[in-house]
Formats: sequence, structure tokens, C-alpha cells
Amino acid sequence: MKTQRTHLQFGTLGWGEGFEQANFFPEDLPDEWRLTYLSNEFNCVAISVVELQSLDVDVVEEWVDDTHDQFGFYLRIDAVLSQESLFEKLSPLKERLRGILLEDGVEAAAANGVRFIDLKPVLIKGESMESVVRLVAGEGVALIELQQPLAPMEVRRVVERLRELSVDTLLFVPSAGLMESVATFETISSLLG
Repeated sequence: MKTQRTHLQFGTLGWGEGFEQANFFPEDLPDEWRLTYLSNEFNCVAISVVELQSLDVDVVEEWVDDTHDQFGFYLRIDAVLSQESLFEKLSPLKERLRGILLEDGVEAAAANGVRFIDLKPVLIKGESMESVVRLVAGEGVALIELQQPLAPMEVRRVVERLRELSVDTLLFVPSAGLMESVATFETISSLLG
């Protein structure tokens, strides 16, 4: 039975911290335009729960207005928190909330029909890839943190492993060489069909 191959979709972890190193945003771009700019380059973004705690529903509604209709959101939880107020804040995202990413053994009860995605470390066979600080994946989503861009053969090994795990969305922790890394991953993903 032949499985259908899809190209990876790409996103980032947030749109604030780490982007200075990545030289992603134009220097004169106002902070309130960052999400819109990001949504023109990527398919989705993961928001840290820490950032969300200080926001209100009106700000989340602005996120919906500031991004295109196919742009998706994930919430990354790496600490225990009160879920009731969290889901209330996220309600404007509706179906654009693609899931809640859980890391570091954090457990949460499913609520409001939102899927919880437990991210586990991914091992890649073969040579050591020291530039990969962290690679975690679960239920179609992976998060990667790099020290520097990977060589094309390293990217191929990562993409092949992600395909074995049926991952279709790869989120990057912003760092130096972000767009170079994304371009290489896009190219290798496309070439592998």
C-alpha cells in the first residue's frame, strides 16, 4: 500500500524572542506588525503559554484579524496551568487552533474539542547531528531547535525521519540562519516528493 506524501508545512515558535539572531524581521517593522509579517512567510505559529497568560481575548482576536485564513496556531505548554481561563482566551481562534503542544511530561485533560499533542524526543539513526539541539514530535507536528543550519544531507535524514513519523508540520525555534534552514527543509521536502 502506497502512502500519500505531502510536503512539510513550516512555522515558528512565537514571533518575539530569538528573532533578532535570525535577522528575520526588517529593523523598521513595528512590533504590532510582526505576526502579520510572519504569517506571510509561514503556515503556522506556536505560542508559549507563558506569553498567553498576560493577554486578553481582544489581543487573540487581533491575531485572527492580522493573519490569513489558512494560518494556524498551536499553543505550547511546558508548565502546569489553569486550563479554563486558557481556553476562554483562545476562543477567538476557533478552528484555527490546531492543537496544544505538551512537552517535558506535562499532562493536561482534553477540553473544548482541542487536540493535545504530546511531543516526544525523536532519534535519527546514523551519524551524530550536533547542530540539532532538540527535535521532538507527536501526532503530525514536530519542533526543532538548531545551533546552526544543517547540511542538505542532514536535512534529508531529518525529513525522512519525520515522514516515517507522519509529521506534516515542522515548527522552528527561531535562531541564526532561520530562513536558510527553512529554505533547505522546503527544498529537500519537495525533492523527496
